[in-house]
Amino acid sequence: MSIVLSKPRTHATLHSVVTKNVLQGVIAQMEEEKIEIEGWILDERPLETIFCFYQPETNQAFDIVINEAGNLVPYYSGEDDKNGINSFPAKTIKEAIEKYIIE
Repeated sequence: MSIVLSKPRTHATLHSVVTKNVLQGVIAQMEEEKIEIEGWILDERPLETIFCFYQPETNQAFDIVINEAGNLVPYYSGEDDKNGINSFPAKTIKEAIEKYIIE
């Protein structure tokens, strides 16, 4: 699954209203944080509530998780903690991008 964020026409062909709403929310948050959306793609959706975004030109990434309240929460993958967890919430997408470790 590769959906280019900077090409809204591709969003209209999506079958999932949830995916379309998440993309709109992510784009709005990125614009608010002054993050250039050019080149970013929705790269993967491993679960119904997890959306993985990637920028191949800059090798950057962040994830968005829909929490129980229906809010979009930025996440990043980092070093495993003592419990083996390696996915952590961030306050902003910008923070998630900065902390994301790409293997």
